[in-house]
Amino acid sequence: MIAEGRPHLSAGMWRRICAISLLVLITAAWLGNTLEGRLARLGLVSLAAVIDVALLAFIISIPPVMVRALIDVQKHIGNGDVAAVRFLERNERGVVRLMWIVWIVGALVAAPFVIHDLVSEP
Repeated sequence: MIAEGRPHLSAGMWRRICAISLLVLITAAWLGNTLEGRLARLGLVSLAAVIDVALLAFIISIPPVMVRALIDVQKHIGNGDVAAVRFLERNERGVVRLMWIVWIVGALVAAPFVIHDLVSEP
């Protein structure tokens, strides 16, 4: 049963997604040329697609990991009874979703400027 206000995935699962995607990104950066050549010879997906998926997974996993870490640290140091910490714990899912929405809106606002800069490059 999922506790009200908590993300659908457990905190441990979000941490695993974050760690694995970061490991994939680091590995791709370190062994990029070698991996790209092997993937192409095998007829598999391009390394760019793998990096895109890993980057998206990493970005998506950051808010739930950070919100849960903040709540856990605040409770550990004795601030579990503070109203703001109780609010975060009760509304964890909503806070994470709000962070995702703010990031998406920010990306949508920035997109036209990024596209303009990419198109106007000499």
